[in-house]
Amino acid sequence: MRRSAAIVGCSAVVSVLSAWLPASASAAPQQAGATTPPLHVWNTQAQATGTRSVRLTTDIQESQVSGPGTLVVDWGDGQQSTLDYTDDASRWMPAAFAHSYAQPGVYTVKVTASEGNQTASQQVSVTTRGSEFFPVGPSRVLDTRTGKGTGIAARVTSGWTVTIDPATFPGRPSGPLSAVVLNLTAVTPSGNGYVTAWSDISGSRPSSSSLNYLAGQTRANTVTVPVGPDGKIHLYNQGGTVDLLADVEGYYAVQHGQGYHPLVPVRLLDTRTAFNGRAAAKVPGRGSTTFTVAGTSHVPTQGATAVALNLTETGSTAPGFVTAYPDGTALPQASNLNFGARQDVPNLVIVPLGKDGKVRLFNGSGRAIDVVADIEGYYTSTPGLDFVPAQLAPGGLPTTNPAPIAATRILDTRTGLSWQNHVPKGRLGAHKALSMLVPAFLNEDAPAQALVLNLTTVNPDANGWLWVDYLDQSAAQATSGANYVAHRAVSNGFMAITEGNPRGIELSFANVSPGSTDLVADVAGYFA
Repeated sequence: MRRSAAIVGCSAVVSVLSAWLPASASAAPQQAGATTPPLHVWNTQAQATGTRSVRLTTDIQESQVSGPGTLVVDWGDGQQSTLDYTDDASRWMPAAFAHSYAQPGVYTVKVTASEGNQTASQQVSVTTRGSEFFPVGPSRVLDTRTGKGTGIAARVTSGWTVTIDPATFPGRPSGPLSAVVLNLTAVTPSGNGYVTAWSDISGSRPSSSSLNYLAGQTRANTVTVPVGPDGKIHLYNQGGTVDLLADVEGYYAVQHGQGYHPLVPVRLLDTRTAFNGRAAAKVPGRGSTTFTVAGTSHVPTQGATAVALNLTETGSTAPGFVTAYPDGTALPQASNLNFGARQDVPNLVIVPLGKDGKVRLFNGSGRAIDVVADIEGYYTSTPGLDFVPAQLAPGGLPTTNPAPIAATRILDTRTGLSWQNHVPKGRLGAHKALSMLVPAFLNEDAPAQALVLNLTTVNPDANGWLWVDYLDQSAAQATSGANYVAHRAVSNGFMAITEGNPRGIELSFANVSPGSTDLVADVAGYFA
C-alpha cells in the first residue's frame, strides 16, 4: 500500500495538520448493500482560530478505484489549497488545513475530492473572529427626552432597561456587527446611580457598570458594546430616574474597513500653554478650536481616517459640553463629554479626521474652558489591527483554558482581584500609586497589541483624579484616566497599548487626591 500527501498551489496554507488514519480506523458511512463505496466528503468543519485565521477539518471516504486522488479546498477568497494522495484500497482519510485571510469577513469554503471520473464536495461557512472599524461623525441615536430611538419621550426609572437597535443607526456597515462604540450620557439624574450597556452575547446582564452618574449632574462615558445574536443593545439603569442619550461614534464589523494602530499616549493639545505651534488660549464660550492630528506623533500625513483621544476639559466656570468632530464638517447634534462648573472631566473619544487632518472641538458652555487631548491610537484604511470583543476572546488571559469568556475584570481593589494576584486588597491611598501588569490577551498564541479598558474609581474620600502611566515606556506621558468627586463612582474608557509583549504591559495608576479610593478595571476587547 502506498500513501502520499502533498500540498500544491497555495502559499496561504500554513500546514496540513493531519493526514491518514490506519486501515483499521472506523469507516465513513456507506450505502446499504454496496460493494463499492462511492467517493464521499463529509463532516467538514471550519473554525476561526485568530483574527483572520481559520482551521478546517474534513473526512473523505475514498472510492474502491485504485489510483491517485486530489482534494481541493476553495477558501472563498480566490485562494485554494490542494492535497494530492495515492492509495491502493478503500480508506477513510481525515485531513486538516490552516488558512489566513487578507481581510476579515464571512466566507464560504468548499472542499472537493476527485478520483478518476468521480467527484464529491461539501461546503461550509466561516466567520473570522476579527473585525474592522467604521467611524461615524458622531451621530445621536438615543434621546429619551424626545423619544428618539425609543418612540416614547420618558425618563428612565431605576431598574428599567432601554433597548436600542443598531440596525437603525446611521452609517452602519453591511457586514455582521461585532461591536458598537457609543458615547452614553446620563442627563440630570434624580439620584446617584449607574448604567450598564450590554447585549445578549453576554448571556445575561453583567454586574459591571458602563457609566456612573451623580444626582443632578450630567455625565458621559464612551463604551464599546459587543453586539449579540439578536443585534440589540440594552441599557440598564440603576439608582436615580434619568434621561439617557447615546451618540454612535463608530462600528466594528466583520468586513474590510479601517485597521487600528495603537500608540503610546502623546499629548497633541493643551490650550493652557503654548503647544505644538499653537498659542495658549482658552476655547471661548459657544466657540471652537482645531488641532492637527495627521502628520504628528507617528500618525501618517496621508491615510489616517480617525483618531482615539483621551479628551479632558478643565477650568470650567459654568456647566457645558464638548463636541469633537471632523474639521470642515457641520457641527453635529451630539456631545463627547459633559461638565459642571469647576469640574475637570475626561472621556475617551473616537472621531474621524477632517480632510485637512484636523479635529474641531466645540465648547457648548457659555464660558471659556481649557481642553487637553492625548492621542491613544489612530485608524487607517490600509492594513492595521483587528478588534475582538472580550466576550469572543478564545483563551482570555494567558494560562487560562481556551474557552469563550465574558467581559473580563482584571482589577478590583475592593476584593483584591488582579491578574496573577500581584495587587493586594485595599483602597488606593492618598497620593499613592498602584502598579499592575495588564495581561496580554492571546490571539492564536500571539499576544494582543492593545486593549480597550473601562476604568472606574469607586467611593473616593475626596475630589481628585487618576493618572495613568506606562512604567516600561520611557517616552510615554502620563494621561488622565478619570476625574472624580468625593463619595461617587466615575468611569472612563482607555485604550492601552501592549506592543505584543507576552508578559503584558505594566501600568501605574496614581491617585492624585487627599483621600483614598477603590479602583476597578474591565477589559472590553483587544486588538491583534
